[in-house]
Amino acid sequence: MLCGFQPVKFPEVGQCVHKLLAHPRKRDALYQQNHCGVYRTQFKAGKLRVVRSRDNGRNREFMTCGLPQRNDFSLVLREAMASDHLDNAGVYFGTTGGAVFGTSNAGGSWKPLAEHLPPVYSVPVTYPAR
Repeated sequence: MLCGFQPVKFPEVGQCVHKLLAHPRKRDALYQQNHCGVYRTQFKAGKLRVVRSRDNGRNREFMTCGLPQRNDFSLVLREAMASDHLDNAGVYFGTTGGAVFGTSNAGGSWKPLAEHLPPVYSVPVTYPAR
């Protein structure tokens, strides 16, 4: 999708998404609205993926180990991802399909932390009092 305000005009990922919506009947159609307009795309239906970069976005890896790779049509909303400040940083996200996943190895593998919830709009991280 065109991202006219960035140096790379058609990046694979990394756009400032304001709204993301899956078509209610066409499960492989996804609509996205950002600074430059509204766009429709076809995506790999049914696969939940996380994208990781370790060099400021020059290279990207799709991290899928432990995530649903069939018949999953969930989205992750803007506030539904968080990380902690531990030495082995944990990353957590919730989906519109009602699942929460977490990793403690930089996305190398994910584990379901909760399932069968209503859509997850926000994932906060809290720390015990010292």
